[in-house]
Amino acid sequence: AVLSSSLVWGGKWARSLFSAYGIYGLANHEITPVFAAKVGAAFAATFGQKVVLSTSRDSHKTSRMINRAIMTGMLSVGVDVHDYGVTPLPVVRYLARSHQEERGGVHTRKSPFDPSFVDLKFFDDSGLNLPITAERSIELLFFREDFVRADTEETGEISFPVGGFDTYVDGFLRAIDVKSVKERGFNIVLDHSHGSSALLFPRILGRLGVETVALNANLDAAKITKTEEEFRKGLSHLTAISRSLSADFGVMIDTGGEKIFLVDDKGDILPDWVALQVLCLLACRRKRSGKVGVPVTASRNLEKIASRFGMDVIRTRTLPRSLMETAAFEGVSVVGDDSGGYAFPGFQPAFDGMFAIVRLMEMLSAEGRSLSDVLREIAPTAMVKKRIPCAWERKGVFMRMLSDHAKGKPSQFIDGVKIFHGEDWALVYPSQDDAYFHLCVEAEEKREAEDIAAHYVDLFSDWERKL
Repeated sequence: AVLSSSLVWGGKWARSLFSAYGIYGLANHEITPVFAAKVGAAFAATFGQKVVLSTSRDSHKTSRMINRAIMTGMLSVGVDVHDYGVTPLPVVRYLARSHQEERGGVHTRKSPFDPSFVDLKFFDDSGLNLPITAERSIELLFFREDFVRADTEETGEISFPVGGFDTYVDGFLRAIDVKSVKERGFNIVLDHSHGSSALLFPRILGRLGVETVALNANLDAAKITKTEEEFRKGLSHLTAISRSLSADFGVMIDTGGEKIFLVDDKGDILPDWVALQVLCLLACRRKRSGKVGVPVTASRNLEKIASRFGMDVIRTRTLPRSLMETAAFEGVSVVGDDSGGYAFPGFQPAFDGMFAIVRLMEMLSAEGRSLSDVLREIAPTAMVKKRIPCAWERKGVFMRMLSDHAKGKPSQFIDGVKIFHGEDWALVYPSQDDAYFHLCVEAEEKREAEDIAAHYVDLFSDWERKL
């Protein structure tokens, strides 16, 4: 007998490869070079021979290993590869849109949440996450190994394009009012989180005349992943430095260059769900027509903000794919989630932390105001988020019970079940990848939000006992 797959790790992929956030797994155990080469071949085979796909990665050595394995798989089915090496994810998404010959790509990174895991991010020629139909096609080819290897003279070629950063920077600056930002003369504190944005973003900020105090601007593969405690400590450090230097604002950009976390000119941290309201307020006042896209978890204030300026709100599912697809709709001026991700479709319909920072500067410049001034316009509410444990096999049962509970009550079913208690609301929706439900509650006061959250936790406990 010949053992061709791991008895320990092989079962993970029995149902599907893709999660809500791409493919992720234990580095070199679940996502091995052999696995990566097979996935690369399956992805490339969905396009046929003699097309061009891109690869990129973060600075970690395991990401380099997996990235090279993906390339070999692509080459083996006759597809050419543009390898961008260590490059922020928003940049390669933008290049996919700009380079007509590229049909999509894969970005390999060490997980920002778990140091033992690797993430594979797939995108199409518009820079957006793959649609579910494309993911299912890849899975079908992967599990059946139903792809044709190229003949010796038909294998693909690797190239290492130069000028990718220049293409991104040029497009970036064309989308910004450079004069306005320069005239304001911003002074910011910027934490690069040891990510690849440090290779590029200082060049853009220099062109805009922004005085920057840079923190953690060196690539350090050992510090790509942060625990919750390390993240909070980093934000506290950013707050202290921003306050001591009287900066216009402080900002932390995540290691992938996609998400930002803000500190205002008074040195106060803006919770992500509040920061979303601030950026949407600025964007609506600037645009005064069209739509904004936010997840169903975003604050009730968003509709009030948009309506002030004759704009509409599109509520989406919480998945990044749903938000990006919304950003691609005609008339949408900004899309944001409530965890630091922002997309401005006039530049690209994908999360881009670097562009979000500069667009924030541009909007503040146009109003001649500080971040704390704008924050005062946001109506205060309280948001509470919890997790309710639930076995995988019982998720469907609980969703049906929750739907029955919502009957006769004002409710929405965009993602999970959202039940309104007057202006207050509670949303319960299942995690796509883990054995629990998300519970999100917004109310006028923190105590009211806690009481509503406790009600739903107790409700699930009662249902659990009855099963």
